[in-house]
Amino acid sequence: AAYLRGPSADHDLATDLQAALGQDAAARLLSARHRPMFALRELSVCVKNLTMDSKDKTELDKNIIALLEACEVCERIFSAPVPLVYTRHTSRFLTTWILLLPLAFWVSFANSWNQLAVIPSTALSSLFLFGIDELAVQLEEPFSILPLEIICAEIRTSTRELIQESLR
Repeated sequence: AAYLRGPSADHDLATDLQAALGQDAAARLLSARHRPMFALRELSVCVKNLTMDSKDKTELDKNIIALLEACEVCERIFSAPVPLVYTRHTSRFLTTWILLLPLAFWVSFANSWNQLAVIPSTALSSLFLFGIDELAVQLEEPFSILPLEIICAEIRTSTRELIQESLR
C-alpha cells in the first residue's frame, strides 16, 4: 500500500517492515530499486527453501506470479494518470453547459404556471452533474482514496492465522 501511496508513506513503511522482518531485511527491501519485485523474489526464494511437496511449491509459486502481475497492473494505473488537460476540458465544458441549462429549462417551463421552478431544477441538476464530475476526478487516481492500509492489515491478519493453524 505504501508503495502505491508514494514517498510520503516511506516512514510508516519502514516502521512496519522493521517490526515484521527485522532491521537487516527491512533495510535491504527499502534500498531495493523496485520494492514489490524484490519482496516477491525473496518470497519465491523462501518458498523454494520450504520442506514441502513440489506440487504445493508450484502452486505457491503460481500465486506469487499472480501477485506480481497484479502489482504490475496497479503500477500501470498509478504511473499513467489521466492527463490534466482532459480533466480541465471536462470541467470547463460542464460549467458552460450548466450555465446555459436555465435557458433550456425556461423553454420547458414556459407554458407552466411556475417558471420559478427553473432555479431549483438547475440547482439540482448542477449538484448531480458536478458530483459525477468530482467522482470521475477521484477515480482517476484510485490509490489515494482506497483503504489500502485496512486491506493490507486484513491480509496480514489472515496470513498470520493461517500460519498459526498450520503450525498446530
